[in-house]
Amino acid sequence: TERFLPTRVAPQIWTDYDPSKEAALEAEDGDSGSKGPSAPSGEVWADVEVTEVKSGGVVYVQRKDKAAKVDWLANQMQSLGLKEAPATGGVAAAPVPGVVYAARFTEDNQWYRAKVEKEKSPAAGKVAVFYIDFGNSEEIAANRVVTLDAAPQLSLMAQPALAEEVMLAGLKVPLLEEDFGYEAAQMLSMLTMGKKLSVRVEAREKSETKRSADVVLATIFDPSDTSAPSVNAEMVQAGVARLVRPRNHRIGIVVDALKPYQDTARSTRANLWQYGDVDSDDDL
Repeated sequence: TERFLPTRVAPQIWTDYDPSKEAALEAEDGDSGSKGPSAPSGEVWADVEVTEVKSGGVVYVQRKDKAAKVDWLANQMQSLGLKEAPATGGVAAAPVPGVVYAARFTEDNQWYRAKVEKEKSPAAGKVAVFYIDFGNSEEIAANRVVTLDAAPQLSLMAQPALAEEVMLAGLKVPLLEEDFGYEAAQMLSMLTMGKKLSVRVEAREKSETKRSADVVLATIFDPSDTSAPSVNAEMVQAGVARLVRPRNHRIGIVVDALKPYQDTARSTRANLWQYGDVDSDDDL
């Protein structure tokens, strides 16, 4: 199955970024949207970049107000002078869940913060890693994963992940391996990658991937044209996503606003609707 990976560019280095100053500001004013379930519904992240499309319903985003931190982290990681472990080394023998390591990304051969998800092939010395600041994953040789357990590396381990998991609110989207799952992922990638977008937080819930503490249920839209259909609406109207029965009032508002788009998809028998209504207790 084809993966939808972002195109990487060389990071711009913000030499004046000071994480201690940011921590003080966050304590004083509140770090918008980063407090998990306490973040208010309806909050808008005005400028985000989609860094990874995981499926037709899930993306990872970086908020542009964190751009200085993204580049500061990249600069710090490259300045450590990390080296690959010997061919038989690395963390594959005993990866610790939840621990932040440094992993050397295959595409650009640079070091990024990552978590080891699982050992893929003990005989081949391969591990699956998740890059916590971008949201993408890959399988790499275990010796390309090294620990960050010495000063000043400890401070890099403690920094929060900068890629935030966002799920399209009010939608049920086929999995990649299901009918129209690939088409849904293609469309979501086309609508979001490389675009200037905003995210309206509708709710939060526990992440099924367990890669982050919680996932944001959101409406994604183009801030330059608020009259245009949202990404959620375009996915529904194209018939690659269906509306779910809302579990709370906030999602109910989102679903109600999307019903005309689903009516269009149903009447034109677009994609998922080509054989008529889909029977499911969870769908509308």
